[in-house]
Amino acid sequence: MKKILLLLFLLPLLVLCQTVNIDTTIELNPLYGGDGNCIITLENGEPFIVTKDYGNSTIHSTKKMNGSFLPFQDITPQSLNVSSIIMTNNGDSIYLLVTSGNNIYLIKSYDGGITFLDETNVSQHTVPYSIYGMNIELNSKGNPIVTYSREDANITELIVKMSVDRGETWFPETDVSNSINGAFARGAGDFIFHNDDIYILYQETSNDLTNNYSYIQKSTNFGLSFSNKTMINDSIWNDYPISAGGISGEIYKDSIFVVFKARNKNTSIHKLVKSSSHINNLNFTPNTRLTNYTNNISPFGDEKNPTVVVINDFLAVLYSAKIVNHKFNVYISYFQNNLSSFNAPIPISDINNFSETKLLNISTYNNLLHLSYFIGNGQAYQTYHQLSIDGITLGVNNINLVDKKISKIINILGQETSPKSNTPLFYLFDNGTVEKRMVIE
Repeated sequence: MKKILLLLFLLPLLVLCQTVNIDTTIELNPLYGGDGNCIITLENGEPFIVTKDYGNSTIHSTKKMNGSFLPFQDITPQSLNVSSIIMTNNGDSIYLLVTSGNNIYLIKSYDGGITFLDETNVSQHTVPYSIYGMNIELNSKGNPIVTYSREDANITELIVKMSVDRGETWFPETDVSNSINGAFARGAGDFIFHNDDIYILYQETSNDLTNNYSYIQKSTNFGLSFSNKTMINDSIWNDYPISAGGISGEIYKDSIFVVFKARNKNTSIHKLVKSSSHINNLNFTPNTRLTNYTNNISPFGDEKNPTVVVINDFLAVLYSAKIVNHKFNVYISYFQNNLSSFNAPIPISDINNFSETKLLNISTYNNLLHLSYFIGNGQAYQTYHQLSIDGITLGVNNINLVDKKISKIINILGQETSPKSNTPLFYLFDNGTVEKRMVIE
């Protein structure tokens, strides 16, 4: 019988598989939290969590050490009546943002949360504004930049404030949305950083509540001003208001990838919608569903709380979706081949008899993803997961066509195997080259 060897191709880079592993699940103390949740990764790679208690202004913190979390510590500023929290960091330098009354305050720690300094008034409002949603990140110079929705009796605007001295002093407010005709911004914006440029994503609702629009703007001066207000969503997805806190984005391989929450006008069900654009032109693709999975996974359809992250050189979206009436699970979907191809959603949480998951918060570190959220059924329980994202990557550099010996043979799943006929296999050689071969018999 004649055998034909097909040398299919040489690969400079071959990604064979990617898997999501839930390495750790810990149920934290149910006595604290339920009304606020933040998670970051400290210098040593371990998570640090801050929670706000339900029904009062108390905030607590804990960190993971030696495989378990330390007892919660009360870190509530005595002079503030805290109503919401958000947090970011650079190593062990922690920037905790809180709302109290009609103002926003920054509380800093430079020792990984062991001690916190006195608060600094960021917004410095002297009139009774209402604050809806806020976000804080660090720009390329390591200085904090803050966004929030500021509402008075007539209009709600998306505001940005920046600092150049690690949050000691703040520039005046920048009105990013500059809403007209009674339109109002919804919730906090999401920052995307590319070198020294800053993009901000946000949502705006028309004054008659009939249409909602998702926008992106760009700053080239570290956040002092924003320009080029560009609409992301098209007519299919702007026919009904979108709830606050429903947009997230990241830069991935020179593209801005955005996921936002839209509600169908006929069904009133939230769906997560994706779009992308090259960073240079902000010309976004037509909006499509994030995942086209069947109703067996999300029979009631509601999807919310999207967070886009880039980890271990691939793109992932975490979100919650309703699986049964009034019950939500946390899911992750990740990029496989291109920005229009995502895997089927992988469930992370297991709510059992609990009613919902909420306050989803995420932090990344190398190939690890730290995830914290609450599950509630009368009493809120905080749950922590550590996920690892694994990818098998084979590199080919300086291909040398000299005598070489086979080191290993693997199949398309990355599993070591022996030579087989009529099956494409990858041959790994001792000089670092890789060949894809198939023997036709």
